[in-house]
Amino acid sequence: MLGRCCGIWDDSVMQGFERSGGELGDAAAVAGHLIPAGSMFGFLAARRAGVFPDADYADLVAAPGAGRPSLPATRMAAVITRQVLHDFPDRETAGAVRFDVRWKVAIGASLADGGLTHRRWCTGGTGSRGRSTRTG
Repeated sequence: MLGRCCGIWDDSVMQGFERSGGELGDAAAVAGHLIPAGSMFGFLAARRAGVFPDADYADLVAAPGAGRPSLPATRMAAVITRQVLHDFPDRETAGAVRFDVRWKVAIGASLADGGLTHRRWCTGGTGSRGRSTRTG
């Protein structure tokens, strides 16, 4: 089973991380069998934690107690990878993460995950990838 986003925040840890195990409505558990193994969606679903380990992004996260906990780096890196491969602008990327089951499987999200808001996904007009918040 694929990892999922930590739903309980620890005040001593600001970096979000994925935990193994599923959750009710886990996109991979419900629809993962529909994603072709040879596709980029399938590749990211199966290997995102190994390709984008959370520990590699620890220096990008604020010190404990400063700000809000982040989303898992594995999830953000998978979203950015899909965005670049599809050549999507930030708004379209936010919509894909929110509504496309293939994207949810690839990034390890639940079907109920509200995704990212495009206003937080970018700053200004150029887009600063990785700065996002959850909605819904």
